[in-house]
Amino acid sequence: MKPNPIKNKLAKITVEKEENFSLLGIISPKPIYKVAFLLNKSLNTNFVLYNNEHIEFSLPNLPEIYFSNEIDRSWYLFKNNFQRKANLKDYDYFLIGYPKISQRETQDLLVQIHTIEDIVITNIIEQRKEIVNLFSSIL
Repeated sequence: MKPNPIKNKLAKITVEKEENFSLLGIISPKPIYKVAFLLNKSLNTNFVLYNNEHIEFSLPNLPEIYFSNEIDRSWYLFKNNFQRKANLKDYDYFLIGYPKISQRETQDLLVQIHTIEDIVITNIIEQRKEIVNLFSSIL
């Protein structure tokens, strides 16, 4: 049986307690599979469903994850499961880019995402220590 390159790549990712990833919050009334489809169409990404049963995370009940692998970066899209975190509760979904993209690339990405009709808001989430610790456990 051939090894799964996505699973191998995910298993090798380690995030130090630094800002090694880009984090965007997305507000959209659409279900996650539709948001993944819209991002694929607009950003030329390839988000596919990657269930949490294939990945070992330290967060319980992490919902389904959509994963897109590029040559130099991996993207993760998942539903907000952090409703008790005051600064995160307003977002429906999170988009994480690993490793972190430049500020210019982030702004270009926001401009592209804002053209998607069914995505209401996309914001860069400031990576304070508690945010980095929370999302580091995912990557």
